[in-house]
Amino acid sequence: MTESVVLSLLCMLALVLAAAGYENDNEGLIWHRKEHLIAAKEIRRYVYACTGYWLGFVDGDENGLHSDLLKTQQLVVLATLSDPIITKDFLHVDVVHAVGDISPQGYHLQTVETDTSRHLLVIGGDDVGVLYGAYALVEKFGVHFRLYGDIIPDRSAKLQGHFVLPHVKEAGQPEFEVRGLQPFHDFPEGPDWWGEEEYKAITSQISKQRMNFIGLHTYPYSPTPGTGRDEPTVWVGLVDDLNADGTVKHSYPTSYANTLRNQWGYTSLATGNYSYGARQLFEMDCYGSPVQLGNCPYPTNISGNNQVFDETGRMLKEAFEHAHTVGVQTCIGSETPLSKPSATVTPLNLYYSKLRQDNFLTTTQCAECENLYEFVRIEGFVYSSPFPESMPLNTYYNGQLQDNVLSPTSPGEGYAFVRTEGYAFQLNASLQENKTKLATYYNPKIHDHLTVSSKEGEIYARDNGYSLNGSIAAVYQQATVPLTRDYYEGIFTRIQRLGIPLDYYWIWTPEGWEGGQMNANNTVFKEAVADLAAAAEARDSVKAPFKLATCGWVVGPLPDRSLFDKVLSSAYSAITSIDMHVGNTPVDPAYMKISKHDKWAIPWMEDDPGLTAPELWVNRTLEHMEDAKKYRCNGLLGIHCKYTGVVLLDGLTHRHVV
Repeated sequence: MTESVVLSLLCMLALVLAAAGYENDNEGLIWHRKEHLIAAKEIRRYVYACTGYWLGFVDGDENGLHSDLLKTQQLVVLATLSDPIITKDFLHVDVVHAVGDISPQGYHLQTVETDTSRHLLVIGGDDVGVLYGAYALVEKFGVHFRLYGDIIPDRSAKLQGHFVLPHVKEAGQPEFEVRGLQPFHDFPEGPDWWGEEEYKAITSQISKQRMNFIGLHTYPYSPTPGTGRDEPTVWVGLVDDLNADGTVKHSYPTSYANTLRNQWGYTSLATGNYSYGARQLFEMDCYGSPVQLGNCPYPTNISGNNQVFDETGRMLKEAFEHAHTVGVQTCIGSETPLSKPSATVTPLNLYYSKLRQDNFLTTTQCAECENLYEFVRIEGFVYSSPFPESMPLNTYYNGQLQDNVLSPTSPGEGYAFVRTEGYAFQLNASLQENKTKLATYYNPKIHDHLTVSSKEGEIYARDNGYSLNGSIAAVYQQATVPLTRDYYEGIFTRIQRLGIPLDYYWIWTPEGWEGGQMNANNTVFKEAVADLAAAAEARDSVKAPFKLATCGWVVGPLPDRSLFDKVLSSAYSAITSIDMHVGNTPVDPAYMKISKHDKWAIPWMEDDPGLTAPELWVNRTLEHMEDAKKYRCNGLLGIHCKYTGVVLLDGLTHRHVV
């Protein structure tokens, strides 16, 4: 037997023994079920980082708490209060009974000592409560959790002699059911520059501080790209513009903040021109989110637009999957009324000239026809701009034969290109959903090409000596103008096809509602209510699993800002908003009047006018938290941009809500 084989077998044996929980050199063991593996790993790695001691694992799904295991000198037990190992089998059943009830997300820590052993119980009201209990235990070793990272005590403080589990008796219970952060886009200081790793790091830190929510706002579609518009967090389009895997066929220019985009007083400047060595901090002149690699500061074509949206969708999928593993709910959303790309479908108009014996299919009004042509019918509808997998339909004209031809490519010698009439679907596209084939016929006697999609056109061609040349494209039969519901169905279908694990989709009232004193009698408010209803219908139509909520710069319109509670159906789970005047106004008392929906307050932990300066809003934030409790809010979020400038606040938030 070779040396390498022997070493491999020894490694395998060590792994088997470790999996069974019989690592003789451990300073203690952690008993856990598979649902609590992350909690067990977190306890082990932080204990090791702080003390240098290593705790082994015992798989609770394979090993009960038998008598030999209970003799272990140092034993940590991770379980929910309803676990049979706690309710029936645990040695210290009297201690467990004394714990009483633990509600969801709550936890109880208690050390139980005997003459020969010390057992530390981490009991959760649910699986998330177990994880929170694990982090509470980790803090007993001197670890402090912050949004930007962890503060680990100096290893020089390692315990002398054998490792000893701390003596602790502590219960934790959240004061708000929903607790978390609302990182605001549109600034380089904030999530505009984040990638997958940053999102994973932030959601990890959120969980460590016993928070359970991250929600993102999206500035809406606009035909003119720029600051405060066209962000790629949410794509706006139709189901027909999606591939089966959720990637997009058609989209618009989109961008996050970057170093080559003028915005909010920042001057566009390549990082290579930064002074005093600062250029060495950046690996590219146009620096921003990784989703924009190759498309910075803006994409320059449809393919680039699609790539940014697709990369953003992939990033959110990976990041939000991680968020779910650590008990963090996820949320993205848009503004109301939904701003959407305008319908760009145009008709193919068929004209005929008796004098020339020529059929002419065009998207124009035949302005160049010199009154020689008469309108016959519409033969379908095409897009006025290209999209992925589209094909151009061009007009070619043969002056000698006086023959107009609609074709993707030149029909041959003597035919000159006139213009592109529009863009159609390739023939491999599905003919469902209002599509039909566009076919070309030819009559050699009169040298005329006829391109039609209708039954009437086919009959005319057959009865008048035309032979089928073949189908050239697929076009719409009717130009149905998409409804707001259709666009929401597109948004929600893409989220599902991409597999983004989303818990909430929230729809924001625009910033102008605050400064403009939006009133319930304003038609814009009525449009917003219809828009929100359309979103609910779309969510139900595509069977999207996530909940709906409102958010924005105000809770609702004047004179009664709680009006959404009255006009929105139970399809909406929560009503929420950021505090007015960048946090300088107290929490809106209108929350007290909201009774049919959940309600979440969002204090400003920092505001965008002061992002480059210290922002000392600790006491103000605490006051707003107390207001939220007074108004019986069951959710508390904090709006912010940076994750390095809210150190004190995230610590206080954590201490306050748990």
